[in-house]
Amino acid sequence: MTGAEETEDSELKKGILSKRLIHVFGLYLSVSIGS
Repeated sequence: MTGAEETEDSELKKGILSKRLIHVFGLYLSVSIGS
C-alpha cells in the first residue's frame, strides 16, 4: 500500500464516520423534539 492510498483510505473512513455521527445526531434531535 502506498502513502497516497493509505491517506485516501483514512479519509474515506472519516467521511463514513462523520456521516454516521450526523445521522445519529439527527435521530437524537428528532426524538428530543418529538417528546
